Amino acid sequence: MRLGIQLYSVRDQIEKDFKGTIGALKEMGFEGVEFAWNYGGMEPAAVADFIAKTGLVTCGLHTSLKDLQDAKSAPYQYAKALKTPCITTSCCGKAELDNWDATITALAEAGRVAAGEGFRFTYHNHAQEFEQRGGVALLDALYAKTDAKHVKAELDTAWIYAGGQDPVSYIKKYAGRVPQVHAKDYSKTTKFVIEIGRGELDFTKIAAAAREAKAEWLIYELDTSTIGDSLASAREAIRHLKPLVG
Repeated sequence: MRLGIQLYSVRDQIEKDFKGTIGALKEMGFEGVEFAWNYGGMEPAAVADFIAKTGLVTCGLHTSLKDLQDAKSAPYQYAKALKTPCITTSCCGKAELDNWDATITALAEAGRVAAGEGFRFTYHNHAQEFEQRGGVALLDALYAKTDAKHVKAELDTAWIYAGGQDPVSYIKKYAGRVPQVHAKDYSKTTKFVIEIGRGELDFTKIAAAAREAKAEWLIYELDTSTIGDSLASAREAIRHLKPLVG
C-alpha cells in the first residue's frame, strides 16, 4: 500500500503555484497525487510529462458523474495520459440522494464506461450516504445493486465516522472492492474534518484494515485546513501516515 494525496487538500496552493506545490508534496514524501479538476492549465500530455519528471505517479482522478458517462470527455483524456488506475466521482447532492435508485443506475453506467476505457471506477462517499432507507444505508444499497467489477469504493474515513459508522468495519466489509482509502480525520466536537492526529480516528487500525482489504492507496485528504496553511496540514498528515504504509 502506498501513500498519496488528493490535490483538493492543497487547492489554494496549486492555484497559485501548481508545479511548485507538486514539488513540495514530493519532497514531503507523498508517492502519488489524486487530481480533482485542476491540471495546472496544461494539456493532458504536458501534465503527464511533468508528473513523471517529479517521480510521482497518479493514484486517482476525481470528476463529475456526467463526465464519467462520456468516454470522449476531457477527464478521460487526462486519465489516459496520467495513467491513473482509478477514476472517481461522488453524488451527495439533494436531487441525487432523493432519487437514489436513478443515481445508482447512472453510477453503474459510469462504471461500465470507465471499464471500457481501461479504468476502475470508484465511488467516494460522504456522510449523507449513511442515511437508512428500509434498514439499509444508501451506500450499502449502491454496492449491493451494482457489479463489483464495475463499481468499487473509495472509502472516506472521516465521512464514514461522521455518518455514524466505524471506518475500520466498513473497510473490512468491502475488502477486495476498495482500492483507495481516503485518510481524513474528524472531530465530533467541532462536527467537521480536522488535521490527521487532531481528531478521533485511529489511523493505525485504519491503515491495517486497508492493507488487509488489499487497498493499493491510502490517500490523505482534508477539505479545509483548520490551521490556515494547507501545506502545513499536509506535513502533519504525512508525519502520522508515512510510518503506517508499506
